[in-house]
Amino acid sequence: MKIRNLVLIVLAISIFSGSCKNNQKKSEVKEVEPGTTVLSGQLNNYKGNIIILKTISGIDTVYIKNDAGDFEKTIKTNSPIYVDFINDNNNLILYLLPEDELKINADCTDFNKTVKFEGKSQPANEYLNAFIITIKNVGINSENFIYSSKLETFKTSLQNLINQLETGLNDFSKKHNKEFEEFINLERERIKMLKASLMISYYNPILRTDKKNADFEKEIETAIYSVDMNDTKLLMFSDFKNIGMNVINYKMNIDLRKTRRELKSAPEYTEMFFKYVNDIFTEKDIKEEMYYVFIKEFLNYYGPESVYEAYLDYKNFTSSRERLSELDKIFEEFSKTAPGKECINWKFPDKNGKVYSLSDFKGKYVYIDVWASWCGPCRAEIPYLKALKEKFKNKNIAIIGISVDENRNDWINMLESQNMSGIQLYAGGWNNDLVNFFKINGIPRFILLDKEGKIINANAERPSGNIEKIISSLEGI
Repeated sequence: MKIRNLVLIVLAISIFSGSCKNNQKKSEVKEVEPGTTVLSGQLNNYKGNIIILKTISGIDTVYIKNDAGDFEKTIKTNSPIYVDFINDNNNLILYLLPEDELKINADCTDFNKTVKFEGKSQPANEYLNAFIITIKNVGINSENFIYSSKLETFKTSLQNLINQLETGLNDFSKKHNKEFEEFINLERERIKMLKASLMISYYNPILRTDKKNADFEKEIETAIYSVDMNDTKLLMFSDFKNIGMNVINYKMNIDLRKTRRELKSAPEYTEMFFKYVNDIFTEKDIKEEMYYVFIKEFLNYYGPESVYEAYLDYKNFTSSRERLSELDKIFEEFSKTAPGKECINWKFPDKNGKVYSLSDFKGKYVYIDVWASWCGPCRAEIPYLKALKEKFKNKNIAIIGISVDENRNDWINMLESQNMSGIQLYAGGWNNDLVNFFKINGIPRFILLDKEGKIINANAERPSGNIEKIISSLEGI
């Protein structure tokens, strides 16, 4: 299994176009209860009916009150917090102060450029909006930046961006250092994290080739270690876990290159991943946070078997009964797909409309490939899948492809262009019995069932992995 390259451009959030108009008269500031902050305002021309608020603690939903786009949300906090404010394709990073009301007025036909804020944290939020606009304007996702074939071009573009961001923060600091000293210090860390993340994003594809640039690797290490990954204040950033994941995957890639090996299974990957979690995150609160968020994420992506050992480690040091209870419930839910449990009797059509169900294959082993035409890793498995079908074409096993493409024509075109034969079924998207039963959140996903339709492995090896040996060892194959 190739390492999952979650090389995210973190802490820049998602950069969207737009600006806002303020058609509101300045209103009176009302008293805010102790231990809370109020977020309110108006989004003109907003076609949706909800706003997503994301913090390190989780995700909350705010409902638009009326056609004018009015909204209001009281948030419990005794200290300053960061909030990602997401409405459709518009995005803000907000900095909220306790016992304050931050008002946001915007015209959603054009969002970031002229968004208006009112409240004690207004200067900080104007800075953060300018931060987003700066990143958007440099064109990170271009051949002159992250996709440049020339390292020096990338380094020049990166340094120009960092210079702009540091200039903007220095200008803000000159005006507001006394009232926003902690905010300014955090934003300096944000810029350092962004720099390290972009360097990793650029270099990770190179790591997967025979090329090597020792000098640039030293620069990446310097950028990584410029950030104190055990500073608990960085937990204020909702995307702090992403920089952690980027750093871990980078270090894992370096390690795997040195040892000339490749991870073949999800348990191998997660074992190595959590080893680096322990090495990098030594501060108790940060270590607990990283274990918690990564166990939850990997549970959904790789299944409970892959993270069970990490969960046992987590139980030994966490002090959060609430989180343990939550994870216990998740593991209990996943126990329904444990080895030996009955698989749901799904039913899906092939391209000619003939409907197949699991029960049609009773008496045969079943190997299921859940995939989609748009999924790169899924397409990478196609040659291995063809070889596997040829190897076992006269054996007692059905190898079945089940597509979660939303567009049926995309599925048909892929079948034809790749000459994909055998039993190919169409699930019509993600919302179906099979996906829901196995709680599939990432593809490709492979499932191995016995001759009675019972689960052997709900997260089986890929065709490119060790599955041929596993199938060959099955009794009566």
